[in-house]
Amino acid sequence: MHVSSEELPEEESEFQKAGLTEAKAALVQHPRIAEAAACLECRLFRLLEISTTRQLVLGEIVLVHAREGIIDPKTKRISEQAYRPIGRLFANRYCTTRQRFNLPGALPE
Repeated sequence: MHVSSEELPEEESEFQKAGLTEAKAALVQHPRIAEAAACLECRLFRLLEISTTRQLVLGEIVLVHAREGIIDPKTKRISEQAYRPIGRLFANRYCTTRQRFNLPGALPE
């Protein structure tokens, strides 16, 4: 993830630089990462100008790809045992979702 966040010239492949494999997407033009446990195919929903140098991109998920065992077919929920995501905070700072907890109260329906 860290290597793929590097600014590269348009003609240089992030896949090749990171040693990842391109997989054809089903509904969108750009390829997905074959090695990923889960991938979202998205279409642009809205582009918001935050400042002169920052934009917020909102996407509409049109298709989900998930490795076998990641999503429970009955509940459609992600398996906490099979999927161990890592998130990027900023620069070279990352986080995990290893510490999980429940809030008291009923869930909305």
